[in-house]
Amino acid sequence: METELIHTSLDRMVPVGVKRNGPEEKLQAILEDIGDGYYEVDLEGFLTFFNGPFCRLLGYSGNELKGMNLRELSDDRNVRKGFKKLKKVYDTGVPATGFVWEIKKKDSTKGLVELSMSLMTDSKGRKTGFRGIARDVTKRKQDEEAWKKAKKEAEAANQAKSMFLASMSHEIRTPMNGIIGMTDLALGTTLNKEQREYLTMVKTSANSLLGLLNDILDLAKIESGKIELEKIDFDLRTTLEHATQTVMTRATEAGLDLICRIDPEVPTALIGDPSRLRQILVNLLGNAVKFTEKGRVAVEARTEKEEDSSLLLHFSVSDTGIGIPSEKLDTIFESFRQADGSISRNYQGTGLGLSISKELVGLMGGDMWVESELGKGSTFHFTACYELSKKDETDTFTLNEQDLSGLRVLIVDNNATSRLIFHEMVSSWGLQSTEVTDGKEALAELEKAYSAGKPYQLLILDLEMPESDGFEVAERIREDPRYSDSEIFLVTSLGMKGDAQRCKEIGINGYFVKPLKESELLTGIILVVGRPQAQKESIITRHTIEDARRRLKILLAEDNIINQKLAAKMLENRGHHVHIASNGQEAIEALIRERYDLALMDIQMPEMDGLEATARIRDREKQEGSHIPIVAMTAHAMKGDREKCLAAGMDDYLSKPIKATDLYDMIDRWGERIRHISKTRP
Repeated sequence: METELIHTSLDRMVPVGVKRNGPEEKLQAILEDIGDGYYEVDLEGFLTFFNGPFCRLLGYSGNELKGMNLRELSDDRNVRKGFKKLKKVYDTGVPATGFVWEIKKKDSTKGLVELSMSLMTDSKGRKTGFRGIARDVTKRKQDEEAWKKAKKEAEAANQAKSMFLASMSHEIRTPMNGIIGMTDLALGTTLNKEQREYLTMVKTSANSLLGLLNDILDLAKIESGKIELEKIDFDLRTTLEHATQTVMTRATEAGLDLICRIDPEVPTALIGDPSRLRQILVNLLGNAVKFTEKGRVAVEARTEKEEDSSLLLHFSVSDTGIGIPSEKLDTIFESFRQADGSISRNYQGTGLGLSISKELVGLMGGDMWVESELGKGSTFHFTACYELSKKDETDTFTLNEQDLSGLRVLIVDNNATSRLIFHEMVSSWGLQSTEVTDGKEALAELEKAYSAGKPYQLLILDLEMPESDGFEVAERIREDPRYSDSEIFLVTSLGMKGDAQRCKEIGINGYFVKPLKESELLTGIILVVGRPQAQKESIITRHTIEDARRRLKILLAEDNIINQKLAAKMLENRGHHVHIASNGQEAIEALIRERYDLALMDIQMPEMDGLEATARIRDREKQEGSHIPIVAMTAHAMKGDREKCLAAGMDDYLSKPIKATDLYDMIDRWGERIRHISKTRP
């Protein structure tokens, strides 16, 4: 380029401080006021015109800059870089902007300037030089570099933190799985009072530790932006029922009514994250049970807003507990904050659960708030957005092969919400129901129906009622031969030792503990209606219904001996047949030898891990045209672990420590699908 540059005189250069008259004086004043440095150079790079800010940017006076070449303002490498950019402007005529050039100031310090460059021509269109604006960006660039460095360090720290959390999660969950599971199994054996008390304390402490671990991991993931919600098909009713089942034992021990209701207008086939919804509900229900000494705890769901493909659901969890002071409501969702010190001492807790729940609700596109009155209870509300599933609503009731429409049911319960829930359940199956509040009304309604020639075939009778309890009402009904063909289901919030024997003596057909799942009630009705008279001496309970479900042949791939024994015992207690493989290679060999209904696969195993074993199983199945459901059962419970398992070809995922209820729910869920598949299996 330098050979092509044309020399021009310096007579256009105006040193700073030299005054001109007329338009040029005005132009000089404008250039002095713009703040940025203005410059003009000839085709050889000599400065021909500049303003005061340009001088100050470089640290020179106007006289010192007069006649200086751009080559003197930088080192050789940057000079070549600058002249290369000038040549491009010269050749194309297209101005350049945002060009960052390293300069050397008068005091020998280095700085960065952002230059714009455009071509100058004379009246005849001949190229005469370049003009542009120069802006000091040294501090900005230093700040940017510092930010990039800090970001890189933060990302590295987050990565290290994530790896540490994942490692600690796995290492802690594995022994916790053994502690909690083996304690549960021990509590199911014959123990003296002192042994049972000690083991119960161990279980309580272990569950508290596990809850704190989960909260800390969740909080860390939320703070680092690592939490992502799943978008999978799920059944809302099943999720709510599972949440209430989790706290049912504690509610029963406290003598509380536990109520679960979904408005009949709510679509239950949804797309979203059921595990996070369940986490929120279990936290709110657990708190409600903890802070309620008598009365009830209820969870309800209704539609807040529905559109073509999505809806906003409104959930509420209410109790009749101690309540929250009005001045403390604003802090209830803050981590490690309780309403006051006395509550912390009496009930314990960190406040993490509510804080995490509120964050999760926010990720679901909703909000969480609380209404409370001291001494009268609290109601926690939250909303969440879900997509409507294109699949049919889950058919939970596969045993419903009989037409129950028209079956007349009398519901006897002094609690209005319980009556409403039972009415909505049986009405959805085509049953005709009447609701009364106590035993006296029940006997009057039975006589009225019998006289009209429309007797009730089934009574759903609450045990805890004023004046006459459910046992007394059932005894009076059984004493009257007119109602001998009526089936009686007794429902209670507090199962007591000896209840089953008394039910048998009176002639009660079914005995259930609230909250009663829809599937359990319907299955119970089908079993009692469809049984021959000779079989009606046995009482239908939740355990009877469990026994009615298909037993599975299950392959358990697990290298930890304690976890092997624990999982196998859990499964065998439900009547399933279990074969154990100690690593992935043994699992593959077992599947080659014989057929299994389901495989539970650990991830971290010697010789061959669960992911590789699953991939090989799926490759072999492609050739055979078969498919065994494989469920990951692993202590890997961090972000992305579930996705890795599913991507490897697994069908479902359970994180350790494995809770018996979670394992049984998963087995039941897959058992229904396997039963359907087995009908067409060659």
